Amino acid sequence: MPVTEPGLIVLGMHRSGTSCLAGMLQLAGFEAADVEKWNPSNQRGHREYLRLVKLNDEVLHRNQADWRHPPESGMISVVEDDLRKTRNEILSEIASHGRPWMFKDPRTLLTLPFWREAIPNPYRLGIFRHPVRVVLSLYYLSQMPVSEGLSLWLTYNRALVSEYERASFPVLCFDLLPNDFINSVVVALRQECDDLVRRGLLELTKMQEFYSRDLVHHQDSDLDEVMFQQPGFGGQLMDAAQLYERLCALASVRGQIKEGSLAAVSSSAPFLKLLKADQAVRDGNIDLGLQLYHETLPSAPDLSSVWGRIIALLRRNNRLSEAVETCCEAVKSCPADPGLMLTLAELKAQTGSRVEALEVIEHVFVISSEWFLPWLRKGEWLYAEGRWKEAVIAFEHSIRLQAPGYFWAHSRLAEALIRAGRTEEGNASFERALELAPVNSHAVINHRWAQVLLVTGDTVTALHYQKRAAALASGAPHIHIGLAKLLRRMGREKEAVACLVRALEKGEDTTPLRLLLAKLAFSLGSRELAGTQLTVIANREPDNSEVVRLKTLWSC
Repeated sequence: MPVTEPGLIVLGMHRSGTSCLAGMLQLAGFEAADVEKWNPSNQRGHREYLRLVKLNDEVLHRNQADWRHPPESGMISVVEDDLRKTRNEILSEIASHGRPWMFKDPRTLLTLPFWREAIPNPYRLGIFRHPVRVVLSLYYLSQMPVSEGLSLWLTYNRALVSEYERASFPVLCFDLLPNDFINSVVVALRQECDDLVRRGLLELTKMQEFYSRDLVHHQDSDLDEVMFQQPGFGGQLMDAAQLYERLCALASVRGQIKEGSLAAVSSSAPFLKLLKADQAVRDGNIDLGLQLYHETLPSAPDLSSVWGRIIALLRRNNRLSEAVETCCEAVKSCPADPGLMLTLAELKAQTGSRVEALEVIEHVFVISSEWFLPWLRKGEWLYAEGRWKEAVIAFEHSIRLQAPGYFWAHSRLAEALIRAGRTEEGNASFERALELAPVNSHAVINHRWAQVLLVTGDTVTALHYQKRAAALASGAPHIHIGLAKLLRRMGREKEAVACLVRALEKGEDTTPLRLLLAKLAFSLGSRELAGTQLTVIANREPDNSEVVRLKTLWSC
């Protein structure tokens, strides 16, 4: 059943202060369930409840949309009963603690009709941010094209204004100075949630403890350095300027942009250098890209993002020793960034130094103990070292943090529990992983589970899950190879051959798969099928030594 007590919904575009506002509200006393409290793109967490975010994603998906590709009308139109059921369960869970409750997810601006069905008269707080700051943030974070960032800013904030015009509520400007912004939140709460404040259910003085100016990137100094020299932005820029002024009016704050300032030009802008560096990498000019990234560093407003690009580029090109050296330099320049520290630990593990990786990861926990991923990585490395019981503890801690992707921690926990001899708990954790995971992750979860069962000697059950993985697999030839190897191990070579042939028919064409098929076919006396596989491989890899060896061996 829908909840009867209204909750508070935070409404705003991505990278616009919604996480900061949500964190302040949660500190003031609003219940929000198990929210994420740290991640690399927001060091105090997005303050979102994962189940709710996943539900918004599914609602958008069924409307042929997602957060980067909003519905054509700007709002969803299709809602199905199973989604309503999940929504009501989530809201009941958040609202079950007897305290004021809230939720925050920028996608909600696109799915509002869906939520209004269950909360007819919610408390609402809107928040917006200068379009250039949002575009910069999106670009530094994920290289989102400027035009796409501006288009999204317009779509989301038009939805915010539309909701305000339907029934007004306080709108906040994240561009205000810290004290002004904090005071505006206090005023907004007294206006929108006056009954909760009068009943003593909120502690407004606590909110300022959450706000940190250090975490607000792309501030005033950035605005005059942004370059949008690509053609075709004129209409978007004008629309953004007009909408920003409209939002400032709703928030009763003085507009902070003048006509034309969104297109301000500065030939020394670090943003321009970053654009050039990214383009050089896309063009395949790796060394030029690295040079331009390094030139950007001294004036980059988001230093960690640029370091991250350099290190990722070196890793992608298998220049691991340079990546390690560069990452050490990055950690020295950004000592408070646990994301770079984690990257260093991952590089240590990747280069075979898991013990060193485990030492480095402890420094990550000193900076941020509430980030999901380092605990998962620690568990994985302990697992690889055969330290099952310690791995269980790390995986369990990652699950408690309830961050995005935590279904994978359930899967890894299941594996560690089995290896630690806790079979019943391992089975329960495996089922929980499948329950939480998106369907496109089920194949790999089943595959890994089969491999663990195989190690423990339960071949029959392992075969069951490996077959299930292969039936679900798409774009994962290693899963079909795993099934074929297991069938061969059980003396069922014909089934193994049939499995690999089906995989090829589905487009799972890789050299390891064809090599295994060739060996199996030859062992069954099918020299023609075996020869065909070697010929295909030789045509695309003339110097493949294994093909040469097998041809020589089989011709004897």
